[in-house]
Amino acid sequence: MSFVFLNLVFGLFIICFGVWSSLGIYFQIKGLGGVVITACWAFISFLAFYTLVFTGSAWVWAYGAVAVLYAGFWYLLPARLDRDWVDELAHTVTGTIDDRHVTLHNVRDFDWDIGAQNWINRDFNLDALQGLDVILSYWGNAKIAHAIISFRFNDVEPVAFSVEIRKEKGELYSPISGFFKTFEQAFIAANERDIVALRTNYRDPIEDVYLYPLKTDLAEVEALFLGYVRRANKLARKAAWYHTITANCTTVVFDLVHSSRKELKFDRRILMSGLLPDLFAERGTIDRPQPYGNYRAAAAITAKGQAVAPHQSYSAAIRK
Repeated sequence: MSFVFLNLVFGLFIICFGVWSSLGIYFQIKGLGGVVITACWAFISFLAFYTLVFTGSAWVWAYGAVAVLYAGFWYLLPARLDRDWVDELAHTVTGTIDDRHVTLHNVRDFDWDIGAQNWINRDFNLDALQGLDVILSYWGNAKIAHAIISFRFNDVEPVAFSVEIRKEKGELYSPISGFFKTFEQAFIAANERDIVALRTNYRDPIEDVYLYPLKTDLAEVEALFLGYVRRANKLARKAAWYHTITANCTTVVFDLVHSSRKELKFDRRILMSGLLPDLFAERGTIDRPQPYGNYRAAAAITAKGQAVAPHQSYSAAIRK
């Protein structure tokens, strides 16, 4: 009985590991070669399962040894900083902290109208911090949104931070590939006329974008801002993998916030980022005198962004 149970457990392991490892090979090795190797490994996995179930042959345990080696290779597979990145992700932000002053390097300031690509330095006084906004951009699924955190100052235009996949030229994103070490993480800091206007004005199709000012203690806002800078500096020294669930645009932010607020409870809507406004409303953190249920309409900024004239402040216009 115990032998049958052991075979059952190992058979289930072969099925699960075979599917996971085959997808890992497929997404890591590009082109026809990747397809061929994936097919061969999938066949070997099927053969191991068939042999275990129908013959009970002991050689199938060799599959387990290979699986251990594969898992070790996968764990040690390093993320890289030196790939041929797409232009908008060619650089990632870093920062210099000098007492109450912070200088951000490689802040993206693209002009999408004319295709100008500018990377600039910006200086910030922490004493001028006013608050933060969460900007959510939707492109189809109401439960999924990309989150951008924008920090407001009383003496300069806001700066927006975004955790993104760092795509190579010619590379396409899919949520499934994001599970298999296909993309590195990128910390991008940008002016809102770049990173938000890209979504309200220039993407095809145009995205539905919402801006939620949050009621947050300024000490917590400062801690989050500095957390972004320190994490970005770390990421610029040693690359890290993006993951569709555990290291995405919202879970990374939650990790940064949780590092200074241990009492903060995880909520499933952090994973389903399109539902974050409901979480904000339940906790009373939206900084607008809107009744529950009207906060989404009040937060919509796509039309506002499209109406901004070249001489106007984009950041001021989307907050009117």
